Amino acid sequence: MAPVRDSFSHALALLLASFAAVLLLSPSVRAGINRDTIIDSSQLTVLRALSKEWRGFNYSRAWSSKEAPKRCMAYPGIICNDKGIIVGLNVSNTNINGTIKGISALTALALLDMSSNPIKDVTPLAPLTKLVYLNLQALDIEKAPDSLGNLGLLKHLNLNQNYLSTPVPQFVTGLTALTHLDLGFNDFSGSLPPRFGNLKNLKKLVLSHGGDALGGKLPPSFSALTNLRDLYMNDNAFGGSIPAYIGSFISLSYLRLSNNMFSGNIPKELGQLKNLQFLGLRYNSLSGSIPSALALLSKLTYLSLNYNKLSGSIPKQLTLLANLQSINFESNYLSGTLPSIDRLKLLTDVNVRSNYLSGTIPPRYLALPYHSLASNFFVGEISYKAKNGSAICQSESDVDNNCLRLKTWDKKACGKRPPQRSADMCWTFCRAASRLGTCGRRGACVPASLRKNDSAVAYAACKCQKGAAVTADNQYCVKVTKVLVRKPCPANPKCPSSSTCEPNFLSPLGYRCACQKGYRPVAENYWTVTKCVLIQV
Repeated sequence: MAPVRDSFSHALALLLASFAAVLLLSPSVRAGINRDTIIDSSQLTVLRALSKEWRGFNYSRAWSSKEAPKRCMAYPGIICNDKGIIVGLNVSNTNINGTIKGISALTALALLDMSSNPIKDVTPLAPLTKLVYLNLQALDIEKAPDSLGNLGLLKHLNLNQNYLSTPVPQFVTGLTALTHLDLGFNDFSGSLPPRFGNLKNLKKLVLSHGGDALGGKLPPSFSALTNLRDLYMNDNAFGGSIPAYIGSFISLSYLRLSNNMFSGNIPKELGQLKNLQFLGLRYNSLSGSIPSALALLSKLTYLSLNYNKLSGSIPKQLTLLANLQSINFESNYLSGTLPSIDRLKLLTDVNVRSNYLSGTIPPRYLALPYHSLASNFFVGEISYKAKNGSAICQSESDVDNNCLRLKTWDKKACGKRPPQRSADMCWTFCRAASRLGTCGRRGACVPASLRKNDSAVAYAACKCQKGAAVTADNQYCVKVTKVLVRKPCPANPKCPSSSTCEPNFLSPLGYRCACQKGYRPVAENYWTVTKCVLIQV
C-alpha cells in the first residue's frame, strides 16, 4: 500500500498547489467537497476504464484496484463531493498516453488539470460543461477545437506551451466568464479577434511569446478589459501606438509589452495606473521623451524602457518613486545629467548604458550593487570606497567609455589600484569624439578643468565658436538659429545581418545599427552594434 500512499501524497500536493482553483467553485459546490466520502461505484468504474485507456498512467495501480469502493482520498488526484461524485481531477504530469475519450463520462467535473502530458486531442472535453477551471498547459495539441466554446462556465483556461499555430481561436471570445486566460508560448498568427473585448471579467491575460506572427494593432474592443490586473503581451509582433485607454485599467499591477513593434510616444495616461508595480516596454520603437506622469506610479518597483528611441532628459520626478528597485534605460537617445537618487532607498539596479548623458556621476549611483553607466559623456572624478564592510570595486562597476578620473581606491578591499584616467585620456576622448562629430563644425572638444588650475582633473567639454551655442546636453555646438535635422539612412547601410539602420548625427557614418526584434547584440563599438544573435528562449 505504500506506493498508493506516496502517489496520493504527490497528487494532494498538486491539488494544494492549485488550491486557488477550488475558490473558483460556487459556494454550494465548494461546501460539499469531502475527501472522506466513499466514492460512488459509477465513478470508480470510470476511473478503472481511464486507467486502461491511458497507457503508462502513473495512477493506474491505484485507480484499477478491484477492491470495494473506498474513501475518495484513497484515489490520487481526485476531489469528490459529499455524494462521492468526482468534481475535481488533477492528473498533471502523470504520463497520460493515448486518447482521453473516457473522461467525458465524468460529467460533474468542475476542476480539471491535465497539464504536462503528451495529449494531442482535447475534443472529448467538450461535454464537460460544468468546468470552471481547465489547465491544458504543455500538451501536444496543434489546434484548440471550437467545441471548447461550449464550456460557458469556465473562469480559468490555460493553453500555454502548446503548438497552436492558427489565429487565436474565435471561440475564446465567447467564454465571457473567464477571469484568467493564458495563451502564451504558442505559434499563433494574425491579429486578436475583434470581439476580444467581450472578456470583460478578465483579471489576468497572458499572450507572452504567443507567436512571431501574432501582432497588428490591438482591436478597439480591447478597451473594455478594465478589470485586468496582469497583462503579459511581450515577445510578439504587436504594433502601432500604445493605446491611451490602457490608462483606464486602474487595477493593473503588471504590464509587459516588451519585444514588440510599438511606436510613438509613451502615453502619459499610464500615470493613472496607481496600482502598477511592473512596467516593461523594452525592445520596441518608442520615441519622444519619458513622460513625467510616470512619477505618479507610487507602487512601481520595476521600470524597463531600454532599447527604444527615447530622447530628452530623465525626469527628475521619477526620483519620487520610493518603491523603485530597478531602472533600465539602456540604448536610447537620452541626454542631460543624471538626477539625484538619494531618496530611492530601495533602488539596487540602474542601467543607463549607451545614451548621450553628460555631467558628473552622483556618488549614490556608484554605491548601488549593480550600475551600468558606460558609453555616455560622463565627466569628472569617481570614488570607490568600502561601505558597511562591503566594497564596490571597479571590477563590479560599468563606467567605461566616459571621461572619468579615479579619485580614491580601497586597496585592502579591492586589491591593486587600476591605472588612472588622466587628462591624456580625456584628450583621447576628445579626438575620438571629434571623429564622431561631437561639438560639430562650430565647436571643438577640449579638456576642461573641474577646478581651476588643476590640470590633473580634466574632462571633455564643447567650446563653441562665436555665434554658436552649446546644446543642453553639452555635446554639440549649433548656430543660435539652427535646428538640428537628422539625415536619413543611406540606401545600403553597412549594418550586420538581423539589424536595422537608424539615423544618428553623432556617428561618423551618420547612422547607427540596432538589432532587430528577437535579436540581441553580442558585439558593439562605441556607437553601433557589429553583430546580432537570436535571443534563445
